[in-house]
Amino acid sequence: MNNDHLERKNSTSKEISRFYRLPEVETKTGLSKAQIYNLIAQGRFPTQIKLGARASAWIDSEILEWMEARIHFSRNQEAES
Repeated sequence: MNNDHLERKNSTSKEISRFYRLPEVETKTGLSKAQIYNLIAQGRFPTQIKLGARASAWIDSEILEWMEARIHFSRNQEAES
């Protein structure tokens, strides 16, 4: 069995600690399923990865980065007001 995929480094150099399935992404972000998929279609939310034929998930670090960016954007908007 070839384990090359286990030895490859993450090309984005992000540390992945776990995957979030859709219900957890909804809980973490406070967004609905429809809002998440609309933002993905607009290129404004991290895309999910395929785990299998009928399973997908999001990378935790990407979701957390998106949340931090939203906080930063919101804080800067408030400061300008």
